[in-house]
Amino acid sequence: MEERFLGIDYGERRIGLALSDPLWTFAYSYKTLQNNRNLWEKISSIINEKNVTRVILGMPDIERNKQLVANILSFKKKLETKFNMQVITNYCNGIKLTFLLQ
Repeated sequence: MEERFLGIDYGERRIGLALSDPLWTFAYSYKTLQNNRNLWEKISSIINEKNVTRVILGMPDIERNKQLVANILSFKKKLETKFNMQVITNYCNGIKLTFLLQ
């Protein structure tokens, strides 16, 4: 099965997900999950079903959203621990991120 990246846009109430194509050329909107007690089970299912090998976690402007950034970094640590995979934080736009992944 072909590997994919999972993009995550973290929110306190909802979490947006995007999946890459198998060649890692582009990503498309996939799902929006409720940020509730079932979240980890749903993320685990998606990671397994779609053969996700890396996660790209979007980050807001740190100066304007310090508490949200702290929550996202905590979420990142949980992702890395639960799924034992690389989680890339994306502080830059998608064009620059392409160069980081090469």
